[in-house]
Amino acid sequence: DLVRLVLNTDYRLKEDAGSHVGFTDLTSELDVHPTEWLSFYFDSDYDLHADNLKEANFDLSLREKGEDPKWHFYVSKRLNVDVDDILTTRLSYRINPKWFFEVYERFDLAGGNWEGQEYKLTRDLHSWEMDIILNDKRNGGTEILFAFRLKAFPEMGFDFGATVSERRSGS
Repeated sequence: DLVRLVLNTDYRLKEDAGSHVGFTDLTSELDVHPTEWLSFYFDSDYDLHADNLKEANFDLSLREKGEDPKWHFYVSKRLNVDVDDILTTRLSYRINPKWFFEVYERFDLAGGNWEGQEYKLTRDLHSWEMDIILNDKRNGGTEILFAFRLKAFPEMGFDFGATVSERRSGS
């Protein structure tokens, strides 16, 4: 599929508690895949009665061409009018067949501060994969996680981690 657009709204025939008769929120989804290495996704929720945007999400994905790409970059923006305005980026890079690195950043545009950062190094151990993850959340402290996955059963994991909840100086 090159482009997929879905617009949706419901029509209420009678008034329920707290809702209006007529059309409900208008939701939209737009999915664009012009090439194998580029994709764009957008979805939104628009309140027809209040005539305002409630939520919108944008996702852009770029990756190296080919069946097994060496790098992959995502940028995502989430706007929830009543809650937050978040920008998220993720960069994945395959160093060689045994090592894989990933950086994840989350920034609150409305508040002007970092929400969280995650750095992950993955090692292929033949039948297993091991992740070493450093996760730093703005108000939640820092975590160092070791995750082991059987390649035959990737959904089963064994996590051993420690959390450092104290704030570092300068943060």
